[in-house]
Amino acid sequence: MISLSSIPRPGLSIGLIITGLISWYLASDNTIDPVPENTQKAHIPSYFVRDLSSTSMGPDGLAESHIETIKMVQYLDDETTEMTKPTYNFYRPNQPAWDIKSEQGWLSADGELALLSGRVTIIRPASQTTAPFKMVTSDLRVQPNNNYIETDNAVKANSGTDQIDAIGMQAWMGKPSRIKFLSNVRANYDPR
Repeated sequence: MISLSSIPRPGLSIGLIITGLISWYLASDNTIDPVPENTQKAHIPSYFVRDLSSTSMGPDGLAESHIETIKMVQYLDDETTEMTKPTYNFYRPNQPAWDIKSEQGWLSADGELALLSGRVTIIRPASQTTAPFKMVTSDLRVQPNNNYIETDNAVKANSGTDQIDAIGMQAWMGKPSRIKFLSNVRANYDPR
């Protein structure tokens, strides 16, 4: 048997240091775990804004569209945006704007698609040559950059005393404006 007193002091010190380092290395987990491929960021807010009002201008310097919302939250993981009580306004030269209001809204990360949920109301005020126009539907898809809206759900439209009920609708809000009702269309027109 080896006696500790027979080992020279410098050798004993070096041996104890090496033994301590080996023990520390083996006790610690120095391996790097690979990041799992399906790791997802949490769906947490990146930022939020209250009482937002934003206007988009065209190349001519005139307002093209406007959005207002009482609360907007953008999320970190997918950069989508949720809105509470959003209102979209689509402006047209020398004509009344189209106003779209809903209970909730969602906007894609690239801003190309907005989904308006709950009750959606679309209004165009009267002009000198046209009666006021109002549509009520739900779950509306909006392409803000193309001034285009659509739904697959029931639509009720009123213009003056005229009324249209339909399932599904496509509308182009720019100039010229046009609306296409897709199916089960029932209309009641009062002669003028």
